[in-house]
Amino acid sequence: GTITTICPGYEPLTDTLAGNLIWSRGVNSDLVDTGSNCPITAEVNGSTASSPSSQTCTQSDGAGGSSTVAISAYTFVIAPDGHTATENLSGNLTFIVDGATLLCTLNQTGSYEKIGN
Repeated sequence: GTITTICPGYEPLTDTLAGNLIWSRGVNSDLVDTGSNCPITAEVNGSTASSPSSQTCTQSDGAGGSSTVAISAYTFVIAPDGHTATENLSGNLTFIVDGATLLCTLNQTGSYEKIGN
């Protein structure tokens, strides 16, 4: 899959989406992604897990700055074969470095294959 970040005044940046997505039962939601530094919570309806909008996650860049992801839409849909799925995420990405703020848009798409229970 891919992650595309679009920031005003910069060329769009597209990175490869890599790694595993690990869903676990949530406490305050049906599911929680436990395989990332910014966990996504989701509610399940049939074969689709959807995230409530306005979830946010802030991370330090390790050099005094930070970035915040604010999800506006998220879906994870399991295909009828039960072994593959697709993911779509959109939202905003805000960078704060040396007191300056840069607001960007973020779009992520991915395809997954089940490798374990």
